[in-house]
Amino acid sequence: MSHPTANAVANQAAHIDPNPNRILAKDCADRIAAALKDATEADETWAPKLKALQAHNDLTVSDADWADVHDDQQALQKVASDYLDKSAIPEGKPQPR
Repeated sequence: MSHPTANAVANQAAHIDPNPNRILAKDCADRIAAALKDATEADETWAPKLKALQAHNDLTVSDADWADVHDDQQALQKVASDYLDKSAIPEGKPQPR
Protein backbone atom coordinates (compact mmCIF):
# COMPACT_ATOMS: atom_id res chain seq x y z
CA MET A 1 0.00 0.00 0.00
CA SER A 2 1.28 3.49 -0.91
CA HIS A 3 1.71 6.36 1.47
CA PRO A 4 -1.19 8.90 1.36
CA THR A 5 1.20 11.80 0.74
CA ALA A 6 2.73 9.97 -2.22
CA ASN A 7 -0.74 9.31 -3.59
CA ALA A 8 -1.66 13.00 -3.24
CA VAL A 9 1.53 14.12 -5.01
CA ALA A 10 0.93 11.60 -7.81
CA ASN A 11 -2.67 12.81 -8.16
CA GLN A 12 -1.54 16.46 -8.41
CA ALA A 13 1.13 15.56 -10.97
CA ALA A 14 -1.46 13.79 -13.11
CA HIS A 15 -3.47 17.03 -13.37
CA ILE A 16 -0.56 19.29 -14.28
CA ASP A 17 -0.65 20.39 -17.92
CA PRO A 18 2.48 19.07 -19.66
CA ASN A 19 2.49 22.06 -22.05
CA PRO A 20 3.35 25.24 -20.15
CA ASN A 21 2.40 27.39 -23.19
CA ARG A 22 -1.13 26.00 -23.52
CA ILE A 23 -2.81 28.85 -21.64
CA LEU A 24 -0.91 31.51 -23.62
CA ALA A 25 -1.67 29.74 -26.91
CA LYS A 26 -5.37 29.43 -26.00
CA ASP A 27 -5.48 33.15 -25.15
CA CYS A 28 -3.88 34.02 -28.52
CA ALA A 29 -6.27 31.72 -30.38
CA ASP A 30 -9.28 33.25 -28.59
CA ARG A 31 -8.12 36.78 -29.45
CA ILE A 32 -7.58 35.83 -33.11
CA ALA A 33 -11.04 34.22 -33.24
CA ALA A 34 -12.61 37.37 -31.76
CA ALA A 35 -10.78 39.58 -34.28
CA LEU A 36 -11.95 37.36 -37.16
CA LYS A 37 -15.52 37.52 -35.86
CA ASP A 38 -15.34 41.33 -35.68
CA ALA A 39 -13.82 41.51 -39.18
CA THR A 40 -16.51 39.22 -40.60
CA GLU A 41 -19.27 41.33 -39.04
CA ALA A 42 -17.72 44.52 -40.43
CA ASP A 43 -17.37 42.93 -43.86
CA GLU A 44 -20.99 41.75 -43.84
CA THR A 45 -22.12 45.25 -42.84
CA TRP A 46 -19.99 47.40 -45.14
CA ALA A 47 -19.17 45.26 -48.21
CA PRO A 48 -22.61 45.74 -49.84
CA LYS A 49 -22.48 49.49 -49.19
CA LEU A 50 -18.96 49.78 -50.64
CA LYS A 51 -19.92 47.70 -53.65
CA ALA A 52 -22.82 50.06 -54.33
CA LEU A 53 -20.35 52.98 -54.47
CA GLN A 54 -18.30 51.48 -57.32
CA ALA A 55 -18.16 53.50 -60.51
CA HIS A 56 -19.27 52.22 -63.89
CA ASN A 57 -16.57 51.24 -66.40
CA ASP A 58 -17.36 53.97 -68.89
CA LEU A 59 -16.08 57.50 -69.41
CA THR A 60 -19.41 59.22 -69.88
CA VAL A 61 -21.09 60.85 -66.89
CA SER A 62 -24.82 60.55 -67.32
CA ASP A 63 -27.66 62.17 -65.42
CA ALA A 64 -28.14 58.82 -63.69
CA ASP A 65 -24.49 58.94 -62.54
CA TRP A 66 -25.03 62.41 -61.06
CA ALA A 67 -28.23 61.24 -59.37
CA ASP A 68 -26.28 58.31 -57.93
CA VAL A 69 -23.59 60.70 -56.65
CA HIS A 70 -26.30 62.81 -55.01
CA ASP A 71 -27.83 59.74 -53.35
CA ASP A 72 -24.38 58.62 -52.15
CA GLN A 73 -23.69 62.09 -50.74
CA GLN A 74 -26.96 62.10 -48.83
CA ALA A 75 -26.30 58.60 -47.47
CA LEU A 76 -22.81 59.63 -46.37
CA GLN A 77 -24.12 62.76 -44.69
CA LYS A 78 -26.69 60.71 -42.81
CA VAL A 79 -24.09 58.22 -41.55
CA ALA A 80 -21.39 60.82 -40.88
CA SER A 81 -23.69 63.12 -38.92
CA ASP A 82 -23.10 60.94 -35.87
CA TYR A 83 -19.36 61.57 -36.13
CA LEU A 84 -18.94 64.93 -37.85
CA ASP A 85 -20.32 68.40 -37.56
CA LYS A 86 -22.73 68.78 -40.49
CA SER A 87 -21.42 72.24 -41.24
CA ALA A 88 -18.04 70.66 -42.06
CA ILE A 89 -19.56 68.48 -44.82
CA PRO A 90 -19.53 70.25 -48.20
CA GLU A 91 -22.80 70.54 -50.03
CA GLY A 92 -23.67 71.48 -53.57
CA LYS A 93 -21.43 72.13 -56.54
CA PRO A 94 -17.81 73.13 -55.87
CA GLN A 95 -16.93 76.70 -56.78
CA PRO A 96 -14.16 77.21 -59.36
CA ARG A 97 -10.92 78.67 -58.04
